[in-house]
Amino acid sequence: MDRKPFNTPILFVVFNRPDNTRLVFEEIRKQRPASLFIAADGPRESNPGDAAKCTEVRKIVSNIDWPCDVHTLFREKNLGFRDAERLAFDWFFENVEEGIILEDDQLPHPSFFRYISEMLEKYRNDEKIMMITGGNFLPDLKVKEDYFFSKHFPIWGWATWRRAWNKYDFDIKSWGSTKNKRRLKAMYPQKYVRDHLVKMFDEIYYRNKSTWDTQWMYACIMNNGFCITPRVNLISNIGVSGTHQGGSNQNLPVHDIYRSSNLLHPQRKEVNTNYDNAFNKKSFSPRPFSLKRWVVSVLVKYESIKILYRFLRKSLLKIHTIFYLTPKIIRVYINKVTNKLYGIVHVPASGKFNGNVLLSYITSPFVFGPTEYPTDPHTNYWECSEIARLFSVRGYSVDIIDANNTNFKPHRQYKAVVDTKNNLEILSPMLPSSCKKVMHITSSYGKYQNTQEKERLVNLKNRRGVSFTKQRVEEESDNPMYADFLEGFGNKTVHASFLSFKKPIHPIPISVAETFDFPQNKDFSVARKHFLFFGGGGAILKGLDLVIEAFSVMPNLHIHIVGPASYEKEFSEEYKKELALPNVHRYQRPKISKNGVLSIGEGLFSELADTCAHIIYPSASEGTSGAVIQAIHAGVIPIVTKETGLSEKSSPILIEDPSVESIVTLAQERSEIDPELLYREAYDSWEYVNKHHTKEKFSDAYADFIDNILDI
Repeated sequence: MDRKPFNTPILFVVFNRPDNTRLVFEEIRKQRPASLFIAADGPRESNPGDAAKCTEVRKIVSNIDWPCDVHTLFREKNLGFRDAERLAFDWFFENVEEGIILEDDQLPHPSFFRYISEMLEKYRNDEKIMMITGGNFLPDLKVKEDYFFSKHFPIWGWATWRRAWNKYDFDIKSWGSTKNKRRLKAMYPQKYVRDHLVKMFDEIYYRNKSTWDTQWMYACIMNNGFCITPRVNLISNIGVSGTHQGGSNQNLPVHDIYRSSNLLHPQRKEVNTNYDNAFNKKSFSPRPFSLKRWVVSVLVKYESIKILYRFLRKSLLKIHTIFYLTPKIIRVYINKVTNKLYGIVHVPASGKFNGNVLLSYITSPFVFGPTEYPTDPHTNYWECSEIARLFSVRGYSVDIIDANNTNFKPHRQYKAVVDTKNNLEILSPMLPSSCKKVMHITSSYGKYQNTQEKERLVNLKNRRGVSFTKQRVEEESDNPMYADFLEGFGNKTVHASFLSFKKPIHPIPISVAETFDFPQNKDFSVARKHFLFFGGGGAILKGLDLVIEAFSVMPNLHIHIVGPASYEKEFSEEYKKELALPNVHRYQRPKISKNGVLSIGEGLFSELADTCAHIIYPSASEGTSGAVIQAIHAGVIPIVTKETGLSEKSSPILIEDPSVESIVTLAQERSEIDPELLYREAYDSWEYVNKHHTKEKFSDAYADFIDNILDI
């Protein structure tokens, strides 16, 4: 006999995650709802992989094989999660008086539906109750009844009534009233909780933060509302990416809330303070008093850092003593001062002092304050700071200057100097004879790179009759001659550019900005028609001219260009026609978040990588291309020149003689390869970079160089 239909309306909010959608939709299917609303945001233009995924998702949710009143809100254009979701809720409650809301990453226990339905009916006319949630983030906290009341309002699998949603104000206009700020004090006695809420509401009111759920919490709080919370957790958030990530609340187990045929109701309608206090402690727990933070706040607030400027002018020679005794966060602000005044920053020795080291690389990683971080995903920011750390933990006090700072004069005795450009040649006469000098190789030898770019520019003029300005000119110095040791990135081809100096090169593997699990669900039958070009500036040196000309005659294949090269003025003007073709897609340089997540525009780098089977990069000069390594980490197969710097052991697809014709031939061949073979090739490449190109591998290799090669 067929199961009775479930009469509570359900809104299912989906987007571009077919695997998650399939799991959640199956639980909805089991309930056979009589009324189902489905809202789907449109694909993002900045993410070419969205269209196919959104189509697949909509196909999944359209497979309704039971009697059901179906309503759909399928958007053609992308609104973003904030507007797409809140407008979907408006649409839902314009059509129903009450209902359940599930998103595509919120996997419910089967008992969730009956529990929500009973609560909606029981508290339908109780203005005090603003919502019902299926999430319990403290399942170990024992509760006698099957549910309780809380002043926290989780929106992972929830339900409400039209009467409550009508109180939602997206702009929280009433927050400007001091009366509402005073109301928080009466409702939340813990100051740290109030401070957290005030910060959240201020971000909405004054800065228009891109979210909708904080405004819903605001509506519930300002209407002195309660949330019904189950005794056990009924929702598992199965999303591992996206806007709402759950941290420690992700993938919690779910349980049946029914211990008997009926729910055990609370005797009194009052907040469970044990739960709320524990929730507050877990989510908003204040940090203990920190002298470091207090001192910094005073310095910043009263501009006392000006005093520090004058003090440091008189005390620069004693700086390593000052730094050793100064808390780390204060050292950042001292570094800001010394960098501005003298072009130098400092990392003190950790533990017993063994001497001084000079690092000529980049100073910016050492002047970022507590809320500052580099958005450029180039690995040199982390690698420079890691080299300094490795010396520091071995008892060496480290001074850092920018490699292009040619005016620096040593003010102390250094046991070692590590340089990435041409400062060894300048500094050598000023260094003690016992100082060991190291050149850290991050690119091909300057003279070699200049020759390579010149040849590429000549070839361009012969093909198209245009002359471009050199974009990547390197100073041609004899810096390697002054080094006692050469170490750094590259393969045999890159290292051969230093052959004239007749010095061995100790290999150091480049690191990577973000690592990924291998994309097991990637559809290589589609991705093989899409190619990625990802790199820094210097379009002609990197071979973007060859790539764009090749794909201009292959309309069936797509090229996705990431980085600044295609936006260079001369290049974008000359190739204006080709860049406008429908199979050519351009993106600005990726950015990296404070948590190390790469994004391109509004999308994730990993999502673009899932669209492409190959990265094609015919560069004429690199150290090791960090962009190519990053792409391989995301499951993309490399098609590169030897000059790209990838190890011969990584078995890349080589472009032996870079030309428009050779790239056309290679791209067409690769676009027809069996998807299963492509999967294996991508996995082999991914496995190689995970074994050889990570932050851990860089750190281990450089530590080995310091301990066993440099030996100071």
